[in-house]
Amino acid sequence: MATPDTPVPVRKQPPPEEQDPGEFGHEAEGKTAPASPLVMILGALSVVLLILTVLFWSKMSAREKTIEGNANHLAQVEAGVAARQNELEEARADATRLKDQLAETRTEVQQFKTSLTQSKTAAEQLQAQLDKTRLVSADFQTELTEAKVAAIQSQAEAERAKAQQAVALAELEMLKTEAQTLQTRVAEAGTRSAELQRNLDNALGEITRLQRPPAKK
Repeated sequence: MATPDTPVPVRKQPPPEEQDPGEFGHEAEGKTAPASPLVMILGALSVVLLILTVLFWSKMSAREKTIEGNANHLAQVEAGVAARQNELEEARADATRLKDQLAETRTEVQQFKTSLTQSKTAAEQLQAQLDKTRLVSADFQTELTEAKVAAIQSQAEAERAKAQQAVALAELEMLKTEAQTLQTRVAEAGTRSAELQRNLDNALGEITRLQRPPAKK
């Protein structure tokens, strides 16, 4: 195919005097006119335009695929962000519940401490009463001993000493009964104190467990 830069060969025509007038029309009909340079230029431009059109549509198709891929990736990222947002909201709700439980546990621990303090105070009061009862019992024992000595010294005073002894024995039995009652109360108070201490230890363990950071999902 000839290009615009290729020179078109010019056919040499015979001199007019050498041509046969009778054969002029016949030779003119059998020969075609040479192709115009403008037609060849337009053909070349058409080919170039076709190639550029194909390249343009190829680039447009690749760009559309890239845009579609980016849109799908963006949709996936948005879905992931929404899922993380939901997880964050759930974690915040769990943290709020844990804070409420921790506040309730602290209140219960404070109540346990108050009850333990009251139990210790009651136990101390019972111990003081028991010590006082022991002093009274010792006083009665001293009086009994003195009564025995007086009985030895005087037979006349023996009966009175015996009576005093009987009264002292009766009061001593009452004191012993009261002492046993106080000991029972002290034992109960000790049991209650041990139970409160166990509850306090359990509550402190629960607080320690609740104060640990939640596991990452």
